[in-house]
Amino acid sequence: MQDMSTNTLPRVATNINVFCKKCDADRYFKVITHTSDTSAKLKCEVCGASQKFSLEKEAKPAKAASTARKAPAKPRMSSKSGAKSMWLNLQEQHKGQAIPYTIATEFRDSQSIAHPSFGVGYVTKTHAHKIEVLFAEGTKELMHARK
Repeated sequence: MQDMSTNTLPRVATNINVFCKKCDADRYFKVITHTSDTSAKLKCEVCGASQKFSLEKEAKPAKAASTARKAPAKPRMSSKSGAKSMWLNLQEQHKGQAIPYTIATEFRDSQSIAHPSFGVGYVTKTHAHKIEVLFAEGTKELMHARK
């Protein structure tokens, strides 16, 4: 990933971390092309959405105003110890077998899943093709129900 501390455009074919409007989360975007001296065309590595990157917009400190327009999301764990204790409580409640995680499987709230990298987790919120899962180290957003 390229350092964005300088006031120059990132090189073509590099990845930068930018907020994706379609995913509604911070994602890595690949720089596709420079459209001018101060802007570039980006492509989300997760959903494939195209987005414009502009140096003028990124240099302004008014970033907080754009996040204030979004509806507040479900409160996240403020500390790893808080997430860990909540995870331990859920682990005591769910003594059953965890369902192996695959992107094609459709999950529901309160199910326990076994992820190959993150371990056992508990679905806390479901969306059409995304789930929020509480793992021992914190909450992760995963895709599901993708056939």
